[in-house]
Amino acid sequence: MQESDVTDDWVEKAMALNQLALSSITKPDYLADALLRKQYFPFVKGAGEELPPFFTSETFSDALASSLNVLLPRKDFCPVEFRTRRYDGLVRIMGLPHPVPYARLTLLIKDHWIDLLPKLMSKASMIRPTFHDDGRIIIMDYESSITKASSTTKAAQGKQYIVKTDISNCFPSIYTHAVDWALRTKHVAKAQRNRGWEHKLDRMLGGINDGETKGLLIGPAVSNIVSELILQRIDKNMQASGFSFVRYVDDYTAFFRERPEAEAFVSLLESELSEYRLHLNAKKTRIKSIRHGIGENWINDINAYLPRSRSAFSLIRFLQQSEVLAADNPDRSVIRYATKTALSRRRQRKAPNRGDILVIDELLRISFFHPEILCFTVRHIKWSMKILGSEEKTRFAKQLVGQMEQAIRRLESDSMLWTVYGLQILRRTGLITVSLVDSLVSTGDDLVWTALASVSLVARRQVLTAAAGIDKDDHEAREHHWLTRYELYRVGDLVDADIHDEEKIWFRVASQFGLALSLLK
Repeated sequence: MQESDVTDDWVEKAMALNQLALSSITKPDYLADALLRKQYFPFVKGAGEELPPFFTSETFSDALASSLNVLLPRKDFCPVEFRTRRYDGLVRIMGLPHPVPYARLTLLIKDHWIDLLPKLMSKASMIRPTFHDDGRIIIMDYESSITKASSTTKAAQGKQYIVKTDISNCFPSIYTHAVDWALRTKHVAKAQRNRGWEHKLDRMLGGINDGETKGLLIGPAVSNIVSELILQRIDKNMQASGFSFVRYVDDYTAFFRERPEAEAFVSLLESELSEYRLHLNAKKTRIKSIRHGIGENWINDINAYLPRSRSAFSLIRFLQQSEVLAADNPDRSVIRYATKTALSRRRQRKAPNRGDILVIDELLRISFFHPEILCFTVRHIKWSMKILGSEEKTRFAKQLVGQMEQAIRRLESDSMLWTVYGLQILRRTGLITVSLVDSLVSTGDDLVWTALASVSLVARRQVLTAAAGIDKDDHEAREHHWLTRYELYRVGDLVDADIHDEEKIWFRVASQFGLALSLLK
């Protein structure tokens, strides 16, 4: 691997910053505001698909972060983990960092933002820190269909082969020391071990993940920024060897005239990644001729079946056809992609009609087998509320309860949360019985506990009993429930006698600054 100088050339840095001079992205305060107030919870998808709106970090201010930064000598804290079910049936573990180490990490990045920003401007990367009107700094959404089609067609002109590949298990595989290597080179980082802000960044990344040096938390936008520091260094080395490509987070696409060029690209990429202890996903690495087309077959099929009409019947037929395509493409996110596309077209009607009752019934049927679309299902229920009668609301609610019970058995955090939110929207939280709350609480899922506490008094009492019943001297137990315990303390349900002295330190400061991480009142 060709290593560059210890620091980027100042001319390059000045040019990069000059291009962004009129953008808020150059301002460290904007960066801190985005990471603290907007994207502390997982909120990087374009439509906000990760979590229902039980949670908020709008009150996580820069002033609070500065106060938390000086608290507690212990440097490593456990994140709250939650499980999401992928389209392929596999579980993805996501994490919510503890506020104290997260404050430290955010402030360090803020202090060195002007140094970091030029290293995050690779034109090969489709996901870069960018100003967004809603205050976010990272949004993981694809280009518009027209823009993507245009750029792909131009890149493919005069070429014969396409390479599609991605990094195997990217975020969980990232070694925190490799961030320092990407910033200063491995030689300098090891020679100056335990020195420099770059080393502090490495250490603080472990601090939000219980001291682990392998793996970035999936969820917070800060992980996207940090991963880009490594991946864009690799971009630079690949481009220096004459390769042109695009990268969407950890997915690579490149076009070549001859197959040996394509093979050389894959070989060099694997070599560059290995320098940072990353590897290509062999099962998803493909080199193929584009003589018969450049599109993904399953995407082309979906777009071919996408109805011109926005009627409910046409949408239902389309969703049923997408189920057939999903069975033929089990390693692709067919149902999720089709559902999101179809519902966005449906809502261009501006107002729901009685046909949406049929659409919701169909979505509930499909989501039983494909819980990854529950977020879209529940959001469509919310959009359709004004045309739903009491009978429909009760029927839909009972279906959601059935899916909730399935989610409890599978320990799917996201499905449990979306079904609870759906019942709240339908005003049928009474269907969350004492025994059902017991089952939800028994999962030990802290996000689920916190959400439950905000939807009904019965659930709140049961959650309080569970949270208060944690032995405050049991470090591991209380660490796994710091979110619920803090929120109950904030609203006065837990008092000083119920909490450990270490909790008391940051609980008091955070509550004095008005930090509310949920809608609990």
